[in-house]
Amino acid sequence: MSFTRNVFLYGQSRGGMMVFQAIRDGFPARAAGTIGAFTDLGEITSSESGAATAKMIWPDFDQRKNEIISRRSAIRWPERLSIPLLLMHGSADSLLTKGLLKTRSFVAQGNYRIDPRSAQGGYKTRDPSH
Repeated sequence: MSFTRNVFLYGQSRGGMMVFQAIRDGFPARAAGTIGAFTDLGEITSSESGAATAKMIWPDFDQRKNEIISRRSAIRWPERLSIPLLLMHGSADSLLTKGLLKTRSFVAQGNYRIDPRSAQGGYKTRDPSH
């Protein structure tokens, strides 16, 4: 017997970005949660250290930069994140916190409900409306 109705996704950091891609590509999850997931790879790779890391992961980053960034930046396709999401970020990570604020902004433009919750040392955003 298969319990496919109870499939959920979870990812941290780059794994969170992979969760977003799986949702975008139609993985049949009911909900997902991420910790420290980035939503804008372009912003991360705009720094010298971020670009250097990207080149280590994708040796052809310079040639395929736009494709790589677009495919891995949920901020470019928020309408495809169609299941409930729990997005957790610590406030000590200024780059990811800035990304989460951008994520909240684009999600708020759609038909999504944002419910920010504050916690010591960070905050959580959840969307129980789907």
